[in-house]
Amino acid sequence: LEMLAAAWVAARESEFAIPALQDAAAMSGKASLYLQLGQLQFDRGDWDGAARALKTALQRGAGGNAGAASMMLGVALYQQQDFSGARQAFSGASESRSTRETAKQWMAYLDSGLAREQAIRMAAVRPQDSAELSGRFQGDKIRAGSDGNQRGPQASAGFTPVGAQREGSSDGRIPSWSGGLVQKDWPAGFVKGQRLKDPYPNDKPLYVIDASNWKQHESEMSLGHRAMFKQHPKYRMPVYDSRRGVAYPQAIYDATQANRGHAKLLGSDALTGARLGFPFPSPRNGVEVMWNHRVRYRGDAMLSETRQALMLANGTMSEQFLQTEQVLYKYANLENPSDLSKDHVLLYYLTHFAAGSGDMAFTALVHESANSIERERAIWVIPKGISKMFRIPPVGYDNPFPGSGGIAFVDMVDMYNGAFDRYDWKILGKREILLPYNAYRLNDASHSNADLLQKGFLATDATRYEMHRVWLVEANERGGKRHSFGARRFYVDEDSWNIVLVENYDRQGQLWRFQEGHLLPMYDRLWTNTLPVVTYDLKDGRYFINRLSNDDDWPQINPTRTEARDFTPATVKARYSR
Repeated sequence: LEMLAAAWVAARESEFAIPALQDAAAMSGKASLYLQLGQLQFDRGDWDGAARALKTALQRGAGGNAGAASMMLGVALYQQQDFSGARQAFSGASESRSTRETAKQWMAYLDSGLAREQAIRMAAVRPQDSAELSGRFQGDKIRAGSDGNQRGPQASAGFTPVGAQREGSSDGRIPSWSGGLVQKDWPAGFVKGQRLKDPYPNDKPLYVIDASNWKQHESEMSLGHRAMFKQHPKYRMPVYDSRRGVAYPQAIYDATQANRGHAKLLGSDALTGARLGFPFPSPRNGVEVMWNHRVRYRGDAMLSETRQALMLANGTMSEQFLQTEQVLYKYANLENPSDLSKDHVLLYYLTHFAAGSGDMAFTALVHESANSIERERAIWVIPKGISKMFRIPPVGYDNPFPGSGGIAFVDMVDMYNGAFDRYDWKILGKREILLPYNAYRLNDASHSNADLLQKGFLATDATRYEMHRVWLVEANERGGKRHSFGARRFYVDEDSWNIVLVENYDRQGQLWRFQEGHLLPMYDRLWTNTLPVVTYDLKDGRYFINRLSNDDDWPQINPTRTEARDFTPATVKARYSR
């Protein structure tokens, strides 16, 4: 493995050298290998990976390289906005003659307060990086190493079947993945198809982050959560032991591995060569990470009734709707997965909204495309009070979502959906961060929807936050394109490929809206989703929440007799047109 890694390093193919070095370092425990691994990840801008490798190198004794390792560690932690950790690393570097002066300059910079301000500002708005996608949106050829072919880490002891790191974190806060929640782990008395019971009923918070101590935990939090503490003095985050319960069916695991070397993008919105599983378990760029979210397995079909509400800054509810959703997934369908070379439909989606009086407010039918070059997204609507169905142009982007008071846009549904062509997408690396996770108590119906809706933010007593690894993806508005959000940052859970947090910035680079999806591993059906989902407007104090499930029946997964013909315009018109 050391020889293999050395060959890839000599060939300047770091994407191949890194997994070989990871395996060699894990087997041998050599500090020199961890140091080399940290250097490669540092050069690639994988700050989280670099920091973990460099910490291990220093723990195992970096010898004469300790000063350089500490300097790189300090910069990597600074890039992740772990300012106290960065200062500690630079303090270690100051003990080495070769790095003493530079380390002292960094320490003075951190102590001045300018470093914190600059890092946060640069995190919000970064220069566009066109090299990584380089013409992909027009279907042009991409330079070697960025064409979407999976030449990176293969499935091995170091990675889960969907591409996450199997090992836990070096500090022990994130455990190793051991297969996720399976039937033997189900709570006593639970029956498949029922509302989920909490599989961790005895867990208690390790600590609670609130107004008195949140600044001590800044390095653990997203910028969105930091903004919530600044805006709401009563905001709290109860932090629990991390549980990696995400699991998928074996067919998804097998298909994901089969997609390596075959899945590719003809354009940002044109997937080919993939079947059933995650197309890019070792993504090369941000848009590939987003495609993994977009096509993740959520059962073959789904029928649900949930509530959505708009809460005003003064704590009153402005609007509430009952949303019925019916979906037939065509790509990630265990029984009959689609062949993308013949069928470009990603899924069929039907939704309608009922106001409090029970009157039908709005109905929409969507045929979502996996390849916009061959087939555009098709949409039909039945507006309130009109007895006709209309085919409309493919909406998306920053068109307002019904009932959200303009807080949520169409492309914010499911955290993000639809076209990718208005942004340049870049992977910023992996990061260990607090996420809303294992939201069983939030969805167990012990709290009514009204209990959860309070002034300023979702009631925090039923929430649960855990330390997990995410892919950090940044989207910056492309030249010639325009969106209400000039930049966005996505936190994508590595175990499930669900987007869990999104920071949306205005065109001046100020954090504007913060999306928080409470992740819920559905252990009885082996899929994962976020519910509820909250979008906070950090400028006016309102928030919009959807997928509230506690006042209605639990969603049905794989309901009987769900067929493609249920999603034809004629069928929907006959059923819902009045």
